[in-house]
Amino acid sequence: MGLLALRQVFAEAISFCVAVVIARILTPFDFGIYAVCMSVVQLFRLANTSGVGAAIIRKAEEPSETEVRAMFALTLCFSVSAAVLLWVAAPLLPHYYKQLNDGHLWLIRFMALGSLVNSLRVIPESMLEREMGFGKIARVELLESVIFAAANIGFAVSGWGVFGLGAAVLVRDAAATALLYLARPWLPGLSFRWREYRQSVRLALSCQLSTLSDVFRDLSYAVVVGGVTGPLGLGYVNWARGIGNKASMLTWPFLRVSIPWYAKLQNDPQALGAAIRQSVATLGAIFIPLAGLMIGIAPIAVEVVYTAKWVPAVPTFQLFCALVAWASLLPLQMAVQATSSPRVITGLSVLNIGGLWIYLAACVHAWGFLGAGVAVILQLVMMSTAYYFCLVRRGVSLRLTEVLVRPVAHGIATCVSTALIAGYVRPSAAGFVLCGAGSLLAAAALAPLIQWEATCKLVKLFRGWRPSFRSAH
Repeated sequence: MGLLALRQVFAEAISFCVAVVIARILTPFDFGIYAVCMSVVQLFRLANTSGVGAAIIRKAEEPSETEVRAMFALTLCFSVSAAVLLWVAAPLLPHYYKQLNDGHLWLIRFMALGSLVNSLRVIPESMLEREMGFGKIARVELLESVIFAAANIGFAVSGWGVFGLGAAVLVRDAAATALLYLARPWLPGLSFRWREYRQSVRLALSCQLSTLSDVFRDLSYAVVVGGVTGPLGLGYVNWARGIGNKASMLTWPFLRVSIPWYAKLQNDPQALGAAIRQSVATLGAIFIPLAGLMIGIAPIAVEVVYTAKWVPAVPTFQLFCALVAWASLLPLQMAVQATSSPRVITGLSVLNIGGLWIYLAACVHAWGFLGAGVAVILQLVMMSTAYYFCLVRRGVSLRLTEVLVRPVAHGIATCVSTALIAGYVRPSAAGFVLCGAGSLLAAAALAPLIQWEATCKLVKLFRGWRPSFRSAH
């Protein structure tokens, strides 16, 4: 887990730097057009894995080669069909998005090819996770991030505009697939004996439904925000979401290993509750203060780092910082996915999708693109409550209030102190550096005062990771 965490920090740091460069070169309108194209491709990209990866990882016994090839054939059938359908249906999009031109339609088509290439990586990546080869996965994903960053910057500097973003996705998908086959060699083969593996196929499809919420979440922004406010408003929202997602994605190494951990404890509600509380406390001690810092420093940071053209999106960005704070409650979602039946997971996915669409439609029509941030907060509250009561009904004792009070107090104090510091400096590079340094010092000084016990645990956790780095190599 330590190597995965280190990889995630480096990958998100690279991604953040690339996002800054791209945001300074491109316009909010370009970001909106790219968001429309990517959302459409992601909808069809849903078919790439068909839940095959999760089904292989969660299978109790070792899957046979014939079964693996049957699952690979299922993935390939869905992904090829989706790519062909997207290629043919692309001309229909300008009827809804008037700003799309023929060049944008070809961008969507070529991004669909990248999605098809990406489906080829499912088996080697899933087998690596099943074999706990997280060190190899971390190295592959780090290289993938570097290649994607280099391609993004290269195309942007060369004047490709929004088309460079799509070309970088295609380069990334091809490189990542090749690297995974080098890390975990597997000779692709097809088997269509799906009836013999009905249980695995059923599990794959039910697992895929849990990712449906992510795909339709992105699509909801493109349809609702893009339809109401146009590409400009969608560009602002997509940019604000992207920064919030980058910070919350730092939890991914933990979440990646938490599902098998929670699954082993599913028959012991008391131990499962203790594990969830420990996870929430650890993540809360980091990400709730981080959200407070991001909210406080946002006005000066956006104007200095991203330039004044993004200033209208500052309030929206501050609302999307809820994604960072909510990362502390992600263990609830992981525990539900690890211990619940396919019916429960499917029901929660439907609730997640439907709730966001309803909230977005109401809030965006009321407040414009700012309403997208309000809708996200309402949806996060709804889903956290649903996950909480789903676990409580299974007899899991959570008692989250006692582990969240101090992180929330730390987050509020960090936000207020950062805002006060930002109010006394000018929006310049020197002012931003001064504000950032002062805010970090304030957050660090408040940590032992408000969260002494959590601070000590985090120090011990960091020290415990160092041997794992050496062993991973």
